[in-house]
Amino acid sequence: MPVNILGISCFYHDSAAVLIQDGGIIAAAQEERFTRRKHDAGVPKHAIEFCFRQANITISDIAFIAFYDKPFLKFERIIEVRVPWVQEALLVMHGHLKCSQR
Repeated sequence: MPVNILGISCFYHDSAAVLIQDGGIIAAAQEERFTRRKHDAGVPKHAIEFCFRQANITISDIAFIAFYDKPFLKFERIIEVRVPWVQEALLVMHGHLKCSQR
């Protein structure tokens, strides 16, 4: 009996699914291919269904599910992008408050 692994990437951008069977890639697809939404970040339901159809299997044939996410890296990206914006917003607000008190 083959070992099937379903890989899923979602909730950031370009969600996708891949099916690996006995170490080889059987099928892979990005969700945007089916939804026609560029950089679709949702659960890759259609991509998963595509992978299952390509291999002629169901969820009961899956031995493992792997989910891509490295929370600390994601948090680091959020900080890198948002902190400068927050600092700038606070400076603007501070300047606005000083002007409105005059």
